[in-house]
Amino acid sequence: MQKPKCHRAAPYRRRDLPDAHASRGQRRDLATTRLQRLIDDTGVEAHRVASWHLTWEWRRNCASLNCCLLGENRETKARLIALAGLPGTGKSGVARLLAPRLGAMWLRIDTMDQAIWTSPAAPRDLQDWTYRAAQAVAVDNLALGFDVLADCVNDCQAAAQRAGADVKWLEIVCSDPAEHRRRVETRTSDIAGLALPDWDVVAHRAYDAWDRDRLIVDTAHRSLEACVDEAFALLGR
Repeated sequence: MQKPKCHRAAPYRRRDLPDAHASRGQRRDLATTRLQRLIDDTGVEAHRVASWHLTWEWRRNCASLNCCLLGENRETKARLIALAGLPGTGKSGVARLLAPRLGAMWLRIDTMDQAIWTSPAAPRDLQDWTYRAAQAVAVDNLALGFDVLADCVNDCQAAAQRAGADVKWLEIVCSDPAEHRRRVETRTSDIAGLALPDWDVVAHRAYDAWDRDRLIVDTAHRSLEACVDEAFALLGR
């Protein structure tokens, strides 16, 4: 099946928002009307509303409208999805496709670290600074009702509790050591200036045993799309 073209969607207008005294039924009807308008504007089939094929702007408009319409009456909790795994297992690749498919915000520690290091005043050892900043950003967005996909497992439970959100633990592994090594030795970074660890560093990196239930996706000898499909199905709703 041919992928639908991506179109720019008009942002919601003030007349699309309910007044403070609107009933939940009125809010739901208004949300349905707005979503139908977005479908008509973009030419995308209704069953693809939440598809990863759609542009981020389209999903952002839907999410923004949903928060304005439903407010505190959301029927599901926001989720903090904690992503873990060794370098080279495919975490970033999975996260890049999974986040928009879930309509989630992606918090990427490597990006934040590198951004901080562009400052001449930043020390080389950031200790836990980036993780603390990421947790604060996660709490703010979870409190607004947005799911957050974060590759920082440190204190995720505490961050989720502060926002009244659920936590899902997702581990990305590559069960074939030879394939894992090949990836580490041949990959390049999409983050300017980021130094990637070599195989010796990855192979000897401390990786604590899990002490909690988690979802596992094995990326060995599988396409990225298949891995994302599995992660999406495991997370469900």
